[in-house]
Amino acid sequence: MQQELYRMKRQHHILLIGLLFCLNQLFSQNDSLKSRIYADFINHSVSDHDSVSKKASRLIVVSFIKKMNLASNIDLEYLRDYLAGNIYNNETYKILNNKFGLKPIGYFYQVPWDNFGELLAKDSVFGYMLLDLDKLLSTKNKLNKHLNIRTRYDLKYTNGKIPKGSDDWDRFYKKNVNCYGIIKLSDILISGNYAVFYTESYHYSLYASGDLVILEYLNNEWKIIQYINIWIS
Repeated sequence: MQQELYRMKRQHHILLIGLLFCLNQLFSQNDSLKSRIYADFINHSVSDHDSVSKKASRLIVVSFIKKMNLASNIDLEYLRDYLAGNIYNNETYKILNNKFGLKPIGYFYQVPWDNFGELLAKDSVFGYMLLDLDKLLSTKNKLNKHLNIRTRYDLKYTNGKIPKGSDDWDRFYKKNVNCYGIIKLSDILISGNYAVFYTESYHYSLYASGDLVILEYLNNEWKIIQYINIWIS
């Protein structure tokens, strides 16, 4: 009897170890995928910025957004009603339709959505991803501090403090030579070959923005297919 109990306990112990190993592998793979997405985004966004500013950025200061309320910045209620087929009862749509005769999807071609209507027309999954991202961002983000984000640039991690005025920024750039600025990254929502997250970019006093970034995995890299600007200064 004792031998049987010992054998059962040992089996349970082995199963538990196996489960923990599988979970560790799953989270490791997920962290690796997120790191790749962050890296591809940074490489492309910094390159685009340098093509405008003509500044040879070698360093990026990075921090992570732990929590935010996406719905307070864009009209997710309209998006929710649109996806649910309840848009004709939406108050915003009623106003737009009465004044401009706007079709429901036309709203997603306006500021701040830009051309998000094109993505929605292509696949409604993009809409559901934004709603899921809002849920993801409503809880405190527990990003792995050991994420191995490999980019063409040197990365320096910070606690997220942003310089306030011109003098603070001048000191920041004096301390961080050839620096692109500060990038804040939220957690990522991934669905198949698509990914979306929220990011903030700070370069100087009154030179910053917050954006949703939508990416697609194409030709062995994650490419930015659209920005949705949330705020700018």
